[in-house]
Amino acid sequence: MNEAIARSQLLQKSNEKLAQDPQCVLEEMTRNRSVFTQKEIEFFLQKHVPLNERVGLLEKTLEHPDVVPLYDKEGPDYK
Repeated sequence: MNEAIARSQLLQKSNEKLAQDPQCVLEEMTRNRSVFTQKEIEFFLQKHVPLNERVGLLEKTLEHPDVVPLYDKEGPDYK
């Protein structure tokens, strides 16, 4: 039973780190793929970050200098 508690505490600490750093979110998102959608980030955050710590993290992640948008709904090519 102590292993389960220790694992739970480790996951909680990991989630706290995610909640504070968009770079960590990007590292997790790009661990197995190079392209991802906003919806995939939202799903990841819902799964790993408590609701009260999610505020603004999606925007900070999408605005990170390492993120390159491949499609812009507001751009001139959107129809």
